[in-house]
Amino acid sequence: MKVLTADSHEFARLCLKLKEMVKSSGYEYDILVGIARGGVYVADNFGSDTVFSIKTQRAGTSVKTHALSRILRRLPAFVNIALRCAESKVLAIKDRILKPAPVQVSVCDELIAMLLQGGHKVLVVDDATDSGCSLLSVLNAIEEYGSNEIRSAVITVTRKHTAIIPDYALFRNSTLVRFPWSADMKPGL
Repeated sequence: MKVLTADSHEFARLCLKLKEMVKSSGYEYDILVGIARGGVYVADNFGSDTVFSIKTQRAGTSVKTHALSRILRRLPAFVNIALRCAESKVLAIKDRILKPAPVQVSVCDELIAMLLQGGHKVLVVDDATDSGCSLLSVLNAIEEYGSNEIRSAVITVTRKHTAIIPDYALFRNSTLVRFPWSADMKPGL
C-alpha cells in the first residue's frame, strides 16, 4: 500500500489532472457537486460556475479530535504511514464483516430545484473513495431528483472492494493520500 503526501500545491496539481481526465473523456458537466469535506476542496479547484456541496454523515462515525491531530503531526512520517496503512486494512476488514452503517445525505434546495428540471450533466467529486458508501449514497440521492446524467470522479480509490467504482480516478491501486487537511499532515506543507 502506497501513501502519497499532497501538500496544497500537489493537491491543486492532482485536481487539475483529475479535471483534465474528465474533460478528455468528452464529458461536459454543467453541475459540479463536491462531497463535503474533501470533495468540496476538489470542486473548488475545478473552478466551475455551478458548484454545490453535499454533506454526508454515517451514524456512529468517529471523528479524529484536534488533540489527536496534534499528536499525529508530531510523529515521524514512517509511523504515520504505518498507522494509515493499518487503519485502512482494519476498516476494510470491518466493512467486509459488518454491514456498513447507512449514510445520511443532505441535498440543498437549490440543487434539488435544478435537478428536478432534468437534462443536466452532473459530476460528483470527492477526494477519496474508501468503502464507497458515501459516494454511492450521494449518487443515489441525486438520481432521485429527475432525469440527469451523473458521473463521479475521485483522486483515489483506497480499497480493492468498494460499494461503487467511480467513473474517473487518478489512483485505483489502493493509494492512500495525505491531503492538506488530513489529521497527520505536517504543518507548513
